Amino acid sequence: MCRFAVLGLGDSSYAKFNFAAKRLARRLQQLGGQMLLHTGLADDQHDLGADAVVEPWIRNLWKVLDMLYPLPEGVAHVATATLCSPR
Repeated sequence: MCRFAVLGLGDSSYAKFNFAAKRLARRLQQLGGQMLLHTGLADDQHDLGADAVVEPWIRNLWKVLDMLYPLPEGVAHVATATLCSPR
């Protein structure tokens, strides 16, 4: 079984707002895939921009992934505010 999550980045001023994301999610379900969480439909026209959907959607995705695939003992998550050093 294929588990998936789809996040669409779009602009509601277009007639086919997030068409590709909606179609992809629907097709993956038709093929037997299991959605990990609702399809995120970010809208650039939102007062807060696309981040109004993107940020909470990504946080929820991490929660779901953490429940399905917990980290082994002794391994901790990297804080989101932590910057990795450049190579």
